[in-house]
Order: sequence, then structure tokens, then C-alpha cells
Amino acid sequence: MAGDASNESEPVSAEKPARLHASVPLRRWWFVVVVLVAVLELVLHLVQSRDVIEDADWAAVKSTVETQTQPEDLVVVSPRWVDPLGRMQLGDALMTTRRVARADESRFPKATEVALGGAHSGALESWTVEGETDIGPFVVRRLVNPAYRPIVDDLVAHAQSSKLDVSKVGASSHPCTWRKGASATGALGFGPAAPAERFHCDRGAWVAETIVADLDYAPRRCIYAPPPGGNDVLRLRFHEVKFGKRLEGHHALYVEAERDQKGSPIRISFSSGGNTLGEARHEDGQGWVEFAFDTPALAGTTAELIAEISSKNGSRRMYCFEATTR
Repeated sequence: MAGDASNESEPVSAEKPARLHASVPLRRWWFVVVVLVAVLELVLHLVQSRDVIEDADWAAVKSTVETQTQPEDLVVVSPRWVDPLGRMQLGDALMTTRRVARADESRFPKATEVALGGAHSGALESWTVEGETDIGPFVVRRLVNPAYRPIVDDLVAHAQSSKLDVSKVGASSHPCTWRKGASATGALGFGPAAPAERFHCDRGAWVAETIVADLDYAPRRCIYAPPPGGNDVLRLRFHEVKFGKRLEGHHALYVEAERDQKGSPIRISFSSGGNTLGEARHEDGQGWVEFAFDTPALAGTTAELIAEISSKNGSRRMYCFEATTR
């Protein structure tokens, strides 16, 4: 029995040295890993320190952009993730709402692009480079738009009491009244910000110029005009619109209302002098999309333009559109 007990205990005592010896190489490797992580952190620190943009560089960029850019030109900061910093550094005088929250690029004859690290905006890919200036980590480019289409009139600029009438037409028709009050910031999920001056309709609905975030969270300057739903129609009557050969526009819903793709489609129609110019339909998931109608018979004239917006269900139809005559 004693011999058997001795034999049973031998494997237990033999395993302990083996485990101790196996742990020694692991400890050595952990030391190597810690050293490598420390070296990596040092390298990243040096890279980040080197890539810091100096205030002097931004000041030089701003001066160059101010010198080169005309009021009708576009100003773009690339890549997109640098844009918020660029807006802060270049200021509101250069980074205007018309430029930052533009509907498209076709309305600008030229552009000044502030590009970090050789970046280039995809929207300006087909534009012709007129000149480049290196400033620190930036390249300031002057570009010419080969597809420039000048604007005759901008309907968003008409979204004020003296140039527009708004009403809900249907079973309970009534005008939307223009009021001056306090602006209201749209919280996440509750639509775009409401300006202090706007048309007030029933049930808290309003119509005015604002900036909506589209499906890509890009800012878009437009007229907020949510349809009432059912058989009712939201009617916008624009006074003294200067017409060109075409009516071109874009429309979308506030991103939080559109991305789930559960809402009812929205219809917008345009007419002038009793004649229908065209209509467009927006469905959830389309994002910021274009529509266009030819208006050759109205080219060179000034007349009233009516836009009517409707949807079978008005729930969370946070609709916004812009249109120009060209």
C-alpha cells in the first residue's frame, strides 16, 4: 500500500516544475509586448505632434481665400471631416450658409478649395484647376466649373412675408400667418431648427427657410414645408418669380424622419397662370434628390408660382425643398 501511495504522488510533484518553467518564457514575452506598445505610443505622439495645424497656417489660408474668392464663388474645405474646423477658422463671412448648406454645385462659376494633405472634394472632381498655392499642410486651389448654370431666381429667398403666401387647403382651409417670435432649436429626432420669423399653421406646423440634415447628414438650405396629410394640401404662393427656361430643385426629409423608410410618399407640384409646370414625388430613402421641369414659355417673364405639397399621411413628414429658375 505504501508503495502504491508513493507511485500515485510522483506525477503530482513532477508537474509543478514543468509549470514553473513554462511561465518564464511567457513573462519574457509580456515584457517585449509592453516595450513595443510604449514605442508605438511614442511614434504616434510624434506623428500627431507633427501634424498639428498651426494658427499661422490657418491665418495665411484665410487671407489667401479672401483675396482669391468672389462673392458668387464656392468655398470648400477638404476632406469633409476637416470642414467643421475650417468653418470655425475661416469665419462666417467666407463660410456662408449659401456655400456650406448649398443645394448643389452647379450654381457656382468658380470655387476655392482648402485641401489638407492633398485631399480633393469628389463634388469638384470634374472642375478645371486654375491654380494652386501651398500653405503649410494645405493646398489652396482655384477651380472653374465646366457645368455652371446661373440662377435667375431663388425660391428659398422668397420665403418671407412680403414675397410668399402660405395656406392649408382642404376640408378646413385657412391661411398660415407670419409671426415674429423666438427661434426654436430642433432636438434630435424632432426636425430642423425653426427660425424666429416663420409662417405658423395649425397643430404646431410651420413654414420657413431653414437648414435640414439629409440622409448623409449634409446641411441643406431649403424651405421647410411639411404636408398636412389626408386630403389637405399645403399651398405656397410665390409672388413675382423671375422665370428662365427651366425650374430646377431638390427635396428631402429631415434625416431622422426618412432613414427608417416607413413614411408616406410626398408629392410636390408647381403651376403658374393656371398651367401645371410639373410635379415630383419623394419617397423615404431617396435622400436629397433633384427634380427639374422645362419652362420655355415663361422664360424672361415675371409671374406668380404656386407649389402644392401633399401626402396621404402627415405623420413625421418633415419635408424640405428648394427650387431655382435657370
